[in-house]
Formats: sequence, C-alpha cells, structure tokens
Amino acid sequence: MAYDRYQRTALEAKKTALKAELGNLRQSIILFKAMNGKFPRDLKELITLRYAFPYKDDLITGEYLRPRALDERGNILDPFGLPYSYYPYDGSVRTQKEGFEHY
Repeated sequence: MAYDRYQRTALEAKKTALKAELGNLRQSIILFKAMNGKFPRDLKELITLRYAFPYKDDLITGEYLRPRALDERGNILDPFGLPYSYYPYDGSVRTQKEGFEHY
C-alpha cells in the first residue's frame, strides 16, 4: 500500500513539473519570437542563445533555462525522461509521454 501511495505521489509530482516546464518553455519561445521576429529552429537554440524564460527577474544578465536533464544530443528532457516535441512552424511544444499530450 505504501508503494502505491508513493507511485501516485511521484506521478503527481511529474505532472506538476511537466506543467511548469512547459509553461517556461512556451514563455521562452514567445520571448525569442518577440526579440527575433521568428520562432527558434529548435529548443537547443533557446539554451545556446540564452533566450529561455528566466528564473530570475533579470532578463538581460540572468541565467536562463536550466533544464533538469538533457540527453546525449542536448535535447531537453521532460520529467518522464523523454525529449520534448517542438514544432518550429508554429512554436508549439509538448511532451511525448502518452496520455499527457494535451498539457
């Protein structure tokens, strides 16, 4: 019974983290487009050019996106350990985790 409770709690934590990370990524994409007039080519560009939404109030000198995890190719991983799907044509980003695509 304790294991089931742990599993439910862990899943809820991942859901919460996913919502927060998607919100940060989406804000970063909006910031990038506002400053460059186009969507980034990929999510890696948000990291390399430091256009991810800041965790601090300082938009100019603050450290921007600090992803929890990157894969060996430098792709940002969601809380489930999967790379985010990004569509540069419209700037949308989502998880690949089945059942959470609507987040």
